[in-house]
Amino acid sequence: MTDDDKVTNEYRSALGTATPGARTQAANARSAFSTVLSAVNAKAWVSTTADAFSSTCTSKQSSAGDAADDCVEEMTSRHSREPLKVDKTDYRATWY
Repeated sequence: MTDDDKVTNEYRSALGTATPGARTQAANARSAFSTVLSAVNAKAWVSTTADAFSSTCTSKQSSAGDAADDCVEEMTSRHSREPLKVDKTDYRATWY
């Protein structure tokens, strides 16, 4: 099949379109616990339970941010590996 017989890879296009939004969501995930941690660090709640809560929130914030960043990295990587054009019968030709 020649390149003239191929069509746009809609899956690749969808990945490219979705990635900026995923970057925004990754930033949101990374900072999701910031308000709570700021309050606890400002001594809004002082106790051993608050210390444990703060530690857990810090860990969860890091985990959420890392997972979100991994997602964006995978989307970007996958996008770069996808061909611009695919056969008309390829599932990526009619990606929804």
